[in-house]
Amino acid sequence: MEPLAAIYQQSLLTKIKAEILNDNLKIKSFYNNSSKKVISEELLKRNFDLEKLFFNLNYPKDLAKALTYLKEVDKIE
Repeated sequence: MEPLAAIYQQSLLTKIKAEILNDNLKIKSFYNNSSKKVISEELLKRNFDLEKLFFNLNYPKDLAKALTYLKEVDKIE
């Protein structure tokens, strides 16, 4: 599950800000006590390339790969 890849209600903003100000930087601080609707992996797979959807940029080689993905998107548009 990718909790940061989400659409959050604006009402959570106050709680998130409070957690940050209290130096509680773990997403669990607000995520576990929030209502949510989880989208199944199968539904995502039918509509998206999950490798690209949840791509992490951690190293220079990852940036090169991301730029390749962007070039592919430019060709489609």
